[in-house]
Amino acid sequence: MDLRIGGREYESDAAGVVTAAWKGDKLEVRTLYNPGQDRQSDQVETWSLSGGGKQLIDEVRVHPPHNAAEVVVRRVLDKTD
Repeated sequence: MDLRIGGREYESDAAGVVTAAWKGDKLEVRTLYNPGQDRQSDQVETWSLSGGGKQLIDEVRVHPPHNAAEVVVRRVLDKTD
């Protein structure tokens, strides 16, 4: 997959419709699965660095089909020397 930040969306049967854009100092990757279908769902993944650059934070928000409860996963990766 060739996805350019701020560029055109990438679409495939396997990956869905994917876009990436800078939102201030955060990178946001949006994926739409099964667009226009009964089982449509989406995911928003946001990457950021902590103020001191010592942590890489990845937050994923999944919106399952049929208005099921949102799932949020937050990973914090610490820089080691």
